[in-house]
Amino acid sequence: MRLTLSLQSRSPGAVHGDQAPLLMDLTAELDLSPREHEAITALRNSCFPAYAMPRSYSKQRPHLRGLVWQGAQLVGHVGLDQRMIAVGDQPVAILGLIDLCVAPAMRGQGVASAMLAELQPFARSKGLDYLFLIADDPSLYLANGFVQITQYCSWLRINDFKNYGVAVELLDDIFIKALSDTPWPNRPIDLLGYMF
Repeated sequence: MRLTLSLQSRSPGAVHGDQAPLLMDLTAELDLSPREHEAITALRNSCFPAYAMPRSYSKQRPHLRGLVWQGAQLVGHVGLDQRMIAVGDQPVAILGLIDLCVAPAMRGQGVASAMLAELQPFARSKGLDYLFLIADDPSLYLANGFVQITQYCSWLRINDFKNYGVAVELLDDIFIKALSDTPWPNRPIDLLGYMF
């Protein structure tokens, strides 16, 4: 599946002068080419040097990738995982955001905010309740209407293709963005899988 979203309409500051508008391709993981995996790996490693890896993902391959291209250069990336999680005893449909990053030369131009803005109607059209992510730096997400929550969370602790069992911790770096009228339950979260 490939869906192209124009970022220009949501973020006019992201395009200057005679530059072509930036486009975000939503591409199924199975449809990515070796060239695209190489570009994702290079961008991800340049943006997260402390977590550099010889592959285009950290824990697991996500279902989709949001890829922002400027000509042949990859300048933005986000992994997208559709998942059912449990919050207390309530099932909640989320779109997990993984490794959202923008090339250093493109930062400060609204690219990341435009990506987040375009993902909301896409996820809503798929019947999902929330965008969900874990982040160390809250500034981008709070500025884009996400809510930071603190809740107990359990997930499958995996690293380098090894399973280390289930972790349960109180986390204060969870960010959610409502896509429907479903109220977020103030209950412990079970990710029913790996941590994004």
